[in-house]
Amino acid sequence: MATVNESVESTDGWLRTVVWGPLTSTNVDGRWYFCGRYTDSSVQISGTWGGATVVVQGTNEVGTPADPLTLTSANDTDSLSFTGAGRRLRQILETVNQIRPLLSGGDGTTSLTVRVKLTAATQFWRAQE
Repeated sequence: MATVNESVESTDGWLRTVVWGPLTSTNVDGRWYFCGRYTDSSVQISGTWGGATVVVQGTNEVGTPADPLTLTSANDTDSLSFTGAGRRLRQILETVNQIRPLLSGGDGTTSLTVRVKLTAATQFWRAQE
């Protein structure tokens, strides 16, 4: 099994969209992404589920987390655990230092893309060259 690296789909001084995909039944975990400076986030999952479950994990640990937790939806305070067909979109309640998706189950058809939108409370400026 390989860890799925993230890519940054969009970025500006206020927001960043981080994408992991495809998650499959053989590539089940996304690489941890540092998001400590962002104060608001949401997650969207799309693709072919194939019976899989995806949880969104977070931690305030630095380095490789020893004790990650499943994050919570701000909409209904349920765990961010997704199962079933179709697309899913939820706001994330907690602000954490690191975040990643983790897939379990699924079959040979499972192919999911996870997008996390991160929004900053203040704009981050790049240093002038």
